[in-house]
Amino acid sequence: MSATLAATGVATAVAYAACSPIASAAPCPDVEVLFARGTDEAPGLGGVGDAFVSGLRERTGRDIAASAVNYPATQKDIGPGVDDLHGQLASLSAQCPNTKIVVGGYSLGAGVTNRVLNDPLPPGVADHVVAVVLFGNASRLLDVPVTPGPAFGGKTIDMCNPGDPICSGGPLALSHLQLAYVAGGGVNAAIEFTMTKI
Repeated sequence: MSATLAATGVATAVAYAACSPIASAAPCPDVEVLFARGTDEAPGLGGVGDAFVSGLRERTGRDIAASAVNYPATQKDIGPGVDDLHGQLASLSAQCPNTKIVVGGYSLGAGVTNRVLNDPLPPGVADHVVAVVLFGNASRLLDVPVTPGPAFGGKTIDMCNPGDPICSGGPLALSHLQLAYVAGGGVNAAIEFTMTKI
């Protein structure tokens, strides 16, 4: 084999390795948080989701992974999020049967979460979900159940700030902001609740 061919082979192998999915080789975490962001937030966990996951990691020191629900997060458009969260729950439960799953969402994302947890799930999936954390729950505005299904009753914390118009119909629009949940104690309460479940 010429030096040129050998170099090409190495380059191809490196390029292939760079394109290969790394996640498939990663070990299963102790805990995984699946979180749906609120309306018009940039893709990712969103401000409330980021604060919740960061705080949970800091407070527990546990191996906690996080995955954002992939959906447009536009006004009342929860269908793609529902499909994505269904898929993530089924896949994670099958591939990592010992991983404890925390599911949550903020505002529109809480509606996504409630819709999914009221739908039929594959056998055994509900058993893997140890906690459900909801913030500024917009479910009542989305024509979906306002709470998760019966299997999640003792596993759920639903944070609604006083006066939040989205989850309570109150008059205080500022109480629905991400900062109001992060700085106002809602995220901390959800972390403390989740620590008792994981």
